[in-house]
Amino acid sequence: MANNDQINFRKLQVARFDLVIVDENVGNYIARSQFAQQAGSFHSLDTPYFRSENVMMMHREPANAELLARFNHSLERLRKSGAYDAIVNRRRLVLMPSGAAGS
Repeated sequence: MANNDQINFRKLQVARFDLVIVDENVGNYIARSQFAQQAGSFHSLDTPYFRSENVMMMHREPANAELLARFNHSLERLRKSGAYDAIVNRRRLVLMPSGAAGS
């Protein structure tokens, strides 16, 4: 298996692989952007092989308190304005419910 998702998709396309394990959002993006004419021939498993979350982490230092507050404030503004949902819909992102990691 290559360490590049796009190469793995090419190998899948020419039947060198039967399956590629990739984040669903990344896989959807690669299928749409790199294999637009064949995008409909790629499918996700009904039951994910593995679930994980993307998280932001930082040290608990006084210097980071302001950064975290600014991040949370900006995220809340994006959600209230509808921009967050617009990004999710435009990018066709698959979001997990809160606390669903590892289920």
